[in-house]
Amino acid sequence: MTEVYLLKVTEPDFEDYNKMLSVVSENRVSKIKSLRQREKQLQALFGELLLRAVLCTEFGFKNNEITIKADDTGKPYLVGNKIFFNVSHTDGLVAVAVSDSEVGIDCEYVKEVNLKLIKRYFSIFEQEYVNQKESGKISRFFEIWTKKEAFLKRDGVGIRKNLSEVETIGRTDIETFDFDGYIVSVCGDVVSCKTVFSEISSNILRKFLESLNICL
Repeated sequence: MTEVYLLKVTEPDFEDYNKMLSVVSENRVSKIKSLRQREKQLQALFGELLLRAVLCTEFGFKNNEITIKADDTGKPYLVGNKIFFNVSHTDGLVAVAVSDSEVGIDCEYVKEVNLKLIKRYFSIFEQEYVNQKESGKISRFFEIWTKKEAFLKRDGVGIRKNLSEVETIGRTDIETFDFDGYIVSVCGDVVSCKTVFSEISSNILRKFLESLNICL
């Protein structure tokens, strides 16, 4: 079973921001503070907070039991547990996938993009799919793009493999859906994929923070 959680990123006040930082590990705090852009800091923080909220609220973990490390490929994993996860973020949104098998997720905000990129990164079949008609071309571009990224993240190969080498047309292990101007793709056990949208995810995060006596 794969569960996907989406959360809108909002700007907390200074006191709440520091309270939220206290929930994550010291290593993660250092990583977040090293990011120069405020938006990137918030994305990284909300991504880890949502993951921890899901693990604690939906899977019965205690926050101090959660230890996250990275393997040799750089892919994060839970120490001492066979629950798999992946996190993605883009402008204004974080997405978390939790599964009982390897999983990858990618999200992108649908915006103007240079469609010449498809000749460099997309297969012939993918190019045909994007170019099938003028309407919806941008959305189809991001559909293919997020599918490729989700596949690479599931297998932990990332940028070491060229996007043009990943064929997404005809795959049955990747699911894509639209959410309020975003395209989200998840790669893994998508036959039993459950998606939880922003309002519910916000309640899960709030419940988690309240359990730690952090009331925002």
